Amino acid sequence: MKVLICGAGLVAAELLKRLGKNWQVTLIDKDKTKTGLCLQGCDMVVKTMFEDASSPVTLDQAGLTGQDYVLALTDRDEVNLAVVRRAREAGVAQVLALVHASTRVDEFESLGARVVLVGSLPARHIYHYLEDPRVAVTPLATGRGEVLEVDTSAFFRMIGKPAVSVRGEGWKLAALFRQGRFLLPEYDTRVEAGDRMIIVGEAGSFQPVCSLLECDSPHFPLAYGRGVLVALLPGSESQNAVLDEALYLSRYTKVSHMDVVCAEDQCSVEKRIKEFSHVYEAHPEMDTDAMLRRVREKVEEGSIGCVVVPPFETALWNRLLKPPLVGLAHSLGCPVLISRGSEPYSRILVPFNNNPVAELTLELALDFAKQVQAAVSVVIVEEEDFVHGEDWSPSSEGMSKRIKEIAHVHKVKLNVMVRKGNPVKEITAISAEYDLLVVGSSTDQKDLFFPHVGEMLTRSASCSVLVITS
Repeated sequence: MKVLICGAGLVAAELLKRLGKNWQVTLIDKDKTKTGLCLQGCDMVVKTMFEDASSPVTLDQAGLTGQDYVLALTDRDEVNLAVVRRAREAGVAQVLALVHASTRVDEFESLGARVVLVGSLPARHIYHYLEDPRVAVTPLATGRGEVLEVDTSAFFRMIGKPAVSVRGEGWKLAALFRQGRFLLPEYDTRVEAGDRMIIVGEAGSFQPVCSLLECDSPHFPLAYGRGVLVALLPGSESQNAVLDEALYLSRYTKVSHMDVVCAEDQCSVEKRIKEFSHVYEAHPEMDTDAMLRRVREKVEEGSIGCVVVPPFETALWNRLLKPPLVGLAHSLGCPVLISRGSEPYSRILVPFNNNPVAELTLELALDFAKQVQAAVSVVIVEEEDFVHGEDWSPSSEGMSKRIKEIAHVHKVKLNVMVRKGNPVKEITAISAEYDLLVVGSSTDQKDLFFPHVGEMLTRSASCSVLVITS
């Protein structure tokens, strides 16, 4: 096959690397240096001309009429348009051109040329990356259409929606990628957690799709539920402080209601509770374990996004088997705020490691920090080599890189600290300078002879602690 390439730039050079021996290439470019670089290792180039590609004389000398394909790949639209026009006049059927200005696409297409947009497509790709890198956008039809790929894990509001309802003017949900299978949605298909949505639409669909997905909307605590549950446990001497912190949390997030459960004979703030609480439960003569059982029932009954409790103790045997504070969060399936009255939160600290929940914890912490206008610091603690062996400890450089990627998604700047030593001691010492510690926990399993790091952090911190488990 014969192909005439006008322009010896980077695109031409990359193309020539891919063409095999079945091609006979004629290359035209006035720049001998660029052409020389382009020709390195390219045996399929049978003729080279250092001339103006827009000249009809040059094109005729290049054997235009005998070419199967003509590619106009220069960095000037005027030259490429002249090549296209001359090629079509000469009867060449297959003509392609790079177009740098999107406003000139129609000129090229009116001549029957295949168009590759050089400027606007990369610019649009970069724009989408800057706006929200969680949404992958692929252009179609020379930029007139788009395919958007969206993971539902990043946009919880889509879960449970009928697939046919995920649509708007000029775009619609076309397919789902679920558990390794490609699904074409039917009338009764609903979006599930873990799905990858394939959305097809006209150019510019990114913004209306993002509006539906609520890309910029807060996820904490709404990803778990729309309410806050406050448990004023027996023996707590800081009921007013716990209420104040719960009110602060409710005020700065978009929760719809706040419920309170309290031991009737020990509730010293009943009058105050009734002024703002949607639901108030007073339970006579309940001990801490009974109150926590009621908290679990309440979470199962309704849409609770976060539970607020003061630090508490449980029976010794229970403490030996399970970490009580962290274990509560695991049993509830929603975040738990261990309240020490350290609001307002102007500085938030997030420990980060290779824990499977670490990334989710950081994302929710950043989301919450935006709502309360707090600064976030992340701490990585490398344990000494003798604890696990030289090859055990994960790379702090790798974790720092991932932290920066997450910060980019949320458009925030982070202070990343790296320490070496005992994680509990290091993080506890640092947390003394912060208003909130956000701890991620992947398990509530506890070895009888070894402490649970998350539990120790939650107990030893002087500030309030938000525990995230899933």
